[in-house]
Amino acid sequence: MDLDTLAKVSDFVGGIVLVISLVYLAYQVRQNTQSLRSENYARVLERMSTVQAQLSMDADLHHVFMVGAEDPARLSRWRDFVAGDGLPAPRTPGAATSA
Repeated sequence: MDLDTLAKVSDFVGGIVLVISLVYLAYQVRQNTQSLRSENYARVLERMSTVQAQLSMDADLHHVFMVGAEDPARLSRWRDFVAGDGLPAPRTPGAATSA
């Protein structure tokens, strides 16, 4: 086997190895993408679970959420909403609370 034939064979083998490497890389990228989607979906479910738990513990918060889900325009002005539904007035930051 002369040097020219050996160079051609090594080029051919190098090309095959390159193609195999690219196929493996594509497979790894696809697996990583699926893993990230799965993680994001789990995070969304966890956050939704937290919100649902809070809504189930606070009747006023549940009421505000349901009104906003049905008709968000009703929540555009807090004063009208409080006056119309009899909810307590919103707390202002820094205001003293009476016990």
